[in-house]
Parts: sequence; structure tokens; C-alpha cells
Amino acid sequence: MIAFITGNKCFGNIVRDFRLMKEIQKRESVTFLHFVPETLKPLYQDFRKTQHVETEPYFYQLERQSLSHIHAVLSQKRPHVVVSDLAFFGPIISRMVGLSSILITQPYPIKGAYADNHNNCVESLMCADKIVLPVPPFFEVDPELLNHTNKTLCTGPLIPPERGSLPGHDLLITYSSGFYGLKLHFSVLQSLNEIMEYQQDMNLLLHVGGLSSPNDVMQLTREISKWPQYSHRIKVLGFVESLVDVLKTSRAVICHGGNIMFEASMIGIPRLLVVPPLDKNTEHYRNARHLHRIGAAELAILGDPIGDQVHTLLTDERVRNYHIAVGRNLSPWDGLERVARLIKEW
Repeated sequence: MIAFITGNKCFGNIVRDFRLMKEIQKRESVTFLHFVPETLKPLYQDFRKTQHVETEPYFYQLERQSLSHIHAVLSQKRPHVVVSDLAFFGPIISRMVGLSSILITQPYPIKGAYADNHNNCVESLMCADKIVLPVPPFFEVDPELLNHTNKTLCTGPLIPPERGSLPGHDLLITYSSGFYGLKLHFSVLQSLNEIMEYQQDMNLLLHVGGLSSPNDVMQLTREISKWPQYSHRIKVLGFVESLVDVLKTSRAVICHGGNIMFEASMIGIPRLLVVPPLDKNTEHYRNARHLHRIGAAELAILGDPIGDQVHTLLTDERVRNYHIAVGRNLSPWDGLERVARLIKEW
């Protein structure tokens, strides 16, 4: 039995959990406990039906009282290993009940937006038996992680080993689970005329993620109605079960610098990363800055005019080809397999 604790409210972590479960099941039949925030329950239940993985789900509120509930279940079930992210301190609970733990986290966990308690995050890093960073090995890491290099493994993104076809015609704009509200989409829509006019065969896909409120979607739809001449070429996407499949139809991607930027890079889709300033979200900004430095992405700050950068991304073949070439050699393709094997054999 293996337990997964999804402490982060990001639905992408649940997708990652199921990818790992499927990869583990290729080797041996295993049962899974899965602890999921109550806020993700509706999406989780629908998504779980399609994954062909049997899980024993436990839903909890994101509050400290939930620690005792998770503690009680783990004490009773005694899984052979607990896999968690940093947000809900799974390694601490695991150490308390005498279980092995593997922590999957980003390279900047201590002072980022999700690290609501510095001391607990430091303790989680100390308690974890193994730390997995789903980034390329040359990425800069938080200074606190340098204290744990002996048990840290950089694997690259945890995505299935598949190559994309030639880029399609769509321009995909995604802020995934709604981290920055509608700001990213509105920034793109401000340049809509120039974007759509010089790409006559291009459709615009606005991905708002499964956690966006109906009011968010209404605002976005209202904004789109200001350009009736383009409405038939613009589509608003809610929850998408496999964003990688949508990526494969895209000529370019504009995103906020989360996990999708790595997936786009490795599949070979040029991208523009529009991120908040450094002090608002260290993880996204610094990951994006790394990709920009090596030529794998364009970079902008949220709120800046981005029309010229979008034009370059769509039309300048030198920039596009460089993004594609660098992105495809960015990271090993076996990260998912390596981590699944680590979990199973720990």
C-alpha cells in the first residue's frame, strides 16, 4: 500500500499523483490511499473515474485540525511509503507514525507563496527520507535545500515519455488552476486585434482551469464579446483532463510559469511565460527565468504589454526554432519512470 497526500490546492498535483500511480501499477498491483483537499473533491471524483486506478480517497479541509485525521488513518493503514508535496507537511506526519516518506516539491519551497510556515517547511525537508525536485538538475534551488543534497534527486518533469507532432495552429493561453485570476487572459485580449489579424488561421484557446469560479468565466466571456468578429475563433476551456493533448494542437503557449511550461518545452511548443514579480511567487518566477536564460522561452511580467512578444512568438521562425530545439533537450524523459520506481522500491 502506498499513500499520496496532495496538500496543495493545485489540481495539477493530483494529475501528477495519478501519473505516478499508473506508472507504479505497470510493475505490480498496488493499493493506494489518496488524501485530497475538500476544495478539489468534485474535480477529483470526476477525474478519478477516467484514470483506471483504484484509490481509497480521504478528503480534508486545509486546516491544522486535519493533521490528526491524516495521522489516524496512516497509523491504522500503515502504508509502506507516504508520497506528499510540501504544502501539508506529509513528512512530519510520516515521521510521527514511523513511516517512510518521499517529498515531491519545487526547488524554492521555503519562501514561496505556499510556504505559509517557514519552520514547518524546514522540518518537512528534514523529516523526508527522500526529496524529489521535478526540474532539470542544473536549476538553482532554495538555500535551505542545499542542506539536504545527499537525499535530493532532480528528475525533470514527471510527464509521460511522449513526443508531440508538429505544432498546430492554436494559441493556448492558460493560467491552469486560476492562480492569477483573469489578469493573464485580459492582458492577451488587449492585444487581440493584432494577434488575430496576422494569424488568420489561428484559434485562441483560453484555459481557465477547473477551479475558476463561474463568475470568472462570465467575465472572460463578456470581454470576448467586445470582439464579435473573432468570437468564432475563441474558445474558453474549463477543466481539461489532459492538457498535454491540448498542447499538441498549439502553435504557441502563453502561461504563468507552472508545470505546463516544462511540458510545453519538452514536447517542443514555443512559449511565453507571463509571471508575477519575484516577491509574489518565487517558484514560478525563478523557474521561468531559468528557461528564459537558456533560450527556451520568452519572459514577461504580469501587467506588461505583451503584444510584440506574442507576435514574435508566432511569426519569428528563428525564435520559434530555438525554443523548440532547446526545449526538447531541456530535461530527461524518464523522470516519471524513475520516481515511480523509487516509490515502489523504497
